[in-house]
Amino acid sequence: MRLVRHGQTDWNAQGLIQGRQDIPLNDVGREQASEAAGRLDGLRYSAIVSSPLSRAAETARIIAAELGLASVEFEADLVEQELGAAEGTPWAELEEAFPGGAIPGIEPHKRLIERAAAVLERIGRLHDGGNVVVVSHGALINAITAHAARTRDQRPGPVANGSISEIEVLGGRLELGSELIAESS
Repeated sequence: MRLVRHGQTDWNAQGLIQGRQDIPLNDVGREQASEAAGRLDGLRYSAIVSSPLSRAAETARIIAAELGLASVEFEADLVEQELGAAEGTPWAELEEAFPGGAIPGIEPHKRLIERAAAVLERIGRLHDGGNVVVVSHGALINAITAHAARTRDQRPGPVANGSISEIEVLGGRLELGSELIAESS
């Protein structure tokens, strides 16, 4: 299973926290989606599954078109972590705005891991034996790669827009593949 982070949005470029805000791709993001498709080429994929947020959905559609996949499946549990009152805040001002990380309305990290693991395991079972591309978001991909590596106490660094991570679903368990296949520039 290949996990692709959506391409860049204007909010990414401006350093703003998106969370579940439905911010569309910008032109750079569309190029990153096309570049990701090029890095994914060479394998036969049975499906592409995406978060329904527009930045992920458009990334998935671009990848699907370039890989010759007829359609994109959408899975609500692939949405980004709810970041509550922090959404729209510049990352550089997060600590000042929310001292000690007390953000009202944030989805707890443990809940994010549980949601991400459950949806990826479900996708793995539905597409047993097939290569699947999953398009999602930075916090979800970070959480699931940490979970798959069994390092829940450590959060990996941020994944770049358009980056590709690999995980395997083995007997209902997530295992980290080559953690980072390629990263967009």
